Amino acid sequence: MNKNIATISVVVLLVVVVGGFMLFTQQPKEESMSQVSEEKQSLPLGEDLQPLTLSAEEQAALQAQGLQAPSSEDGKTQAMTEVRSSSELNAIESDLNETDFSGIDSETGQMDQDISAQ
Repeated sequence: MNKNIATISVVVLLVVVVGGFMLFTQQPKEESMSQVSEEKQSLPLGEDLQPLTLSAEEQAALQAQGLQAPSSEDGKTQAMTEVRSSSELNAIESDLNETDFSGIDSETGQMDQDISAQ
């Protein structure tokens, strides 16, 4: 009986020591923000988000009202669609931190006025 208790005690002690050793010596697998891959790819726009081509008559009507047709090569939109190809949380967080979202809804007030005026 004493031999069985001693054997069980040694096995439990060994498991605790090995588990503690593995816990404290194992390196974390998370990448730091400085180790995030800089490789970026461009997100494709869906077919329903492709810019419309205005006819010459429509462009003339806009110019007559002092308006300019928006460019399909908007730098801010292009910057928002450039993202890292990694699905790691740190890469996604870096993309969000590097993207400038300021003024993203700046035109909504004018759109509301235009809609209510009709």
